[in-house]
Amino acid sequence: GQTRFVGAGTRFLLPLLERVSHKISLTGSALAIDGTRAAGEPWRGALYFQVVDPARADRIIESVDGLLRESARALLARVDAPADAAECRHWLKQTLNAEVRERGLLVTRIELRPADAA
Repeated sequence: GQTRFVGAGTRFLLPLLERVSHKISLTGSALAIDGTRAAGEPWRGALYFQVVDPARADRIIESVDGLLRESARALLARVDAPADAAECRHWLKQTLNAEVRERGLLVTRIELRPADAA
């Protein structure tokens, strides 16, 4: 079949010929993340992202939470991850954006804290 992308607004579909495969929200989304640093310290936080290109994001939209969670865990477990909290957030945001930008996503903000902090 043929695929087309429709923008916001009222659209009419022919029920037997067309269907909506994914309805993608362009507003921001939040995702809880956690893991362990290379030194063994547990951490948790939140990752905020949004879809900037629905056509490219359509292919991964159903698995985006898992993709971002696993990428964040793997990056923060690396030995070369910055130890300073502000540097680490900035580094993680830049590194994740380099990975997901071509897939139509943008990481807008990251919050990190030790897992034992309130």
